[in-house]
Amino acid sequence: MSGHTAIRVISLDTEASVERRKLFQQTAESAGVAWEFFSAFSGAVSPVTYDDEKSKLKFGRSLRLSEIGCYTSHFKLWEWLVNSNFEQAIIFEDDTLIDWTFIGKLANMDFNQAGIDILRFFSTDIPKVKNFHPSFLQGKYHLSAVKGPTWGTQGYMVTRTAAECLIARYSTIEMPIDWVLTRYWEHHMINFLLFPAPLLERDVPSMIGFREHWQDLPLFGRTGKLYRFLYRAYVRLKRAHFDFTFLSKLTAPAEIRTRLEKND
Repeated sequence: MSGHTAIRVISLDTEASVERRKLFQQTAESAGVAWEFFSAFSGAVSPVTYDDEKSKLKFGRSLRLSEIGCYTSHFKLWEWLVNSNFEQAIIFEDDTLIDWTFIGKLANMDFNQAGIDILRFFSTDIPKVKNFHPSFLQGKYHLSAVKGPTWGTQGYMVTRTAAECLIARYSTIEMPIDWVLTRYWEHHMINFLLFPAPLLERDVPSMIGFREHWQDLPLFGRTGKLYRFLYRAYVRLKRAHFDFTFLSKLTAPAEIRTRLEKND
């Protein structure tokens, strides 16, 4: 399966990021699997657009330049996958230290056949999960399905099916990219998560939009606050319904896709 799996590392291809790339290359010298850098973007690029008003209404504020650049970079990589000959992609950001031995095992797995469209490798918080496999791929990692939001895009896997869905639905930026990826109750692709994480995040500042001068903007007063309250209440209800209808009754990842297809 490794020939069907692309491993890409999102990184700015600029003079300012040369040392950052060198550091990642040093940590990946013994990777044992083929990987390549994917040039990051520092702003929205067609077909991606940014809607500041919706961002303030839904997310509560304007997005930073770094968040817009990060979103665009991941989106364009999904777009690249859809137009490539690969069936799935393992995606990293360049501020990570990776368990390459385990990633090599993942690269040989057919996630489409397994019923897994999105597999997250890292979370910046401690999410609620439904456990499925206590020793995934005969390793030390546990496979779980996330119940609720989980943050961070430091490392994850997406299938071509997932990428097609994401680029079709989310070309307009209204919230950070990890908010989009985690919205399984909306795009109907469960976020699976590995624990413990097969990577570590290095404590370095983002290079995407690193020269930004960002200042929050007004949030439309009482009307905006009421909209956000109602919108977030609606999201919570929709997520709770999805969790109860699907996640709480599933026993295997492949069963998720079967049941979702029957209910589409």
